[in-house]
Amino acid sequence: MSKNVRNILIGLGAVVGVFIVVQFFSDRGKSDSTTSNASATNQSTAVWVNDICTSFASWRHAVTAEIPNIKANPSRGNINDWLDNAKHSTQQLTQSLAESGAPSTAAGQQAKSTLHTLQSELKADVTVIRDAVAGWTNAAGTVEALATISTALVSMRNELKASGDALRALPGGEFEQAIASSPACADLRTPISSTG
Repeated sequence: MSKNVRNILIGLGAVVGVFIVVQFFSDRGKSDSTTSNASATNQSTAVWVNDICTSFASWRHAVTAEIPNIKANPSRGNINDWLDNAKHSTQQLTQSLAESGAPSTAAGQQAKSTLHTLQSELKADVTVIRDAVAGWTNAAGTVEALATISTALVSMRNELKASGDALRALPGGEFEQAIASSPACADLRTPISSTG
């Protein structure tokens, strides 16, 4: 496989493994005294946020688990298997977001609206990935297909960050507090190594 394709694969690994979810669940570097007071967080919001983080954790694991193997053996078969899995996992994530409901809190409907927007954006990204895979018919199209998929993943990163910013900015600060104190969100703030 060409050097260009290998370079794109390295970029894919970096985007997926380090940036996508970590930026969504960043605690913005707040002090422990601000982020550790879980009792101040509305319980409904805390449960809702933790469930969302759990869905993202499952998705991140599914999307990133095979990246080291792909880098070590970037065959078309391995790449196709990974792309199919990434597409399926993202579809499952969008379904989880659609079924998440809204927390019983003043800003709950705003939070639900934020996730609804994110769900629509991720579904569009899945369509881009699906079409790129479908159009990948020969070796000559490999670089173009992977570049398109890489662009879709960067879009996911930006969309997730924007959604996280919107949730943390909701009135009362309870969503920011819930993200900061959630065990599942804390796990997602640990970057996944893109080496392999």
